[in-house]
Amino acid sequence: IATDLVVSSRQSLAPLAAALPRAYHPIALSGRPVARLLILNGISRGSVEADFRELIKRVSALRGAARHSWRRAGRRLFDIGIQAGNETPPFEGVQLSTATLRAAAALGVKIQVTVYRPGAYDTTAPTEKAAP
Repeated sequence: IATDLVVSSRQSLAPLAAALPRAYHPIALSGRPVARLLILNGISRGSVEADFRELIKRVSALRGAARHSWRRAGRRLFDIGIQAGNETPPFEGVQLSTATLRAAAALGVKIQVTVYRPGAYDTTAPTEKAAP
């Protein structure tokens, strides 16, 4: 249902957010953006492999303060969101090439799979995930 790049840091991620215009800071319970957490949603919505490649391309192109912000981040994570129990293609259809995995590893990115219960993901808001 989604491929996200999640970045967290002890320092502000403002330079990284400026370099990745589609990235956003999630909103905390206080109603304010979380400055040290940044999420960039996958672009293609067609395949996890295509999303990974596009996100890797964007991160690899970072320069200056944005690159420094990336390197200083304590957590860099690709989160593959899967919804269980619906009519979508099976999880077994999600495949990543060795080249893509190597490129992600070279950038220091970990990979996580999040499985949401049936009906937990609101398909009318593609950039936000409902709580599992």
